[in-house]
Amino acid sequence: MFPVTAQHLAEDVVPALDPWVVSATEVLAARRTVKALQAQYQKGRPAGQECVFEGLLRCRLTAHIMSAFAAHKSKLPSLLNSSHTVSRHVCIAKQHDHVIPNQDWKSAFEQAIKTYGTLVDIPVPGIQNPCRADLYCFASDGIVSLELKYVGPGQLLNVPNTVAQMRRYRHHKRSLLVVYAAELSRVGLEESVREVEGDLKRRGQEAKGLIVRGPEIVRVEATGITGNGGHLK
Repeated sequence: MFPVTAQHLAEDVVPALDPWVVSATEVLAARRTVKALQAQYQKGRPAGQECVFEGLLRCRLTAHIMSAFAAHKSKLPSLLNSSHTVSRHVCIAKQHDHVIPNQDWKSAFEQAIKTYGTLVDIPVPGIQNPCRADLYCFASDGIVSLELKYVGPGQLLNVPNTVAQMRRYRHHKRSLLVVYAAELSRVGLEESVREVEGDLKRRGQEAKGLIVRGPEIVRVEATGITGNGGHLK
């Protein structure tokens, strides 16, 4: 786990993500990696936009963590982890390497479930299997969870659904909502994110919403990847 509290960790992570503007080159590189991993981890099934975004975010976040906390990559699975296999392996930054055997990620996540129980495997009434956040960071005093959303061109964040989802993490020390805003999706999005924050705050939940901006992401199909102007297909 991190040698700092959840509050300290959240305060450290937020500035690494809040001003982030993703480039078309980064998105294309991540999509190519996801494409290569589909057969191994998803049996060739399509990968959604949030899978690509999560891979990009984990790459950026691990680069920051390795620098800020002098963490060797072998320690990463015990610092931040999730059950999402494909996004674990997206590494597009030249200045670092967090490619780790999948069994190491898997073993550390299974240990996290044993340690934190229902804080990781979250029981939800009416749903057979436990729910999980997109990413967990393990601080000295508890969990900082991240929930990721992709908002495409012309779309808005579904505030009621997002609040309901974020409420699952109310027992975590801190929770972060990170929204990827595709080009042309900016109008009203900031207000929606602040609305989610305000609703959660009134319920006594420590949560913060961040907006990452970048080009539109098209899900990874089982066919080839090509670039087409500002849209990546």
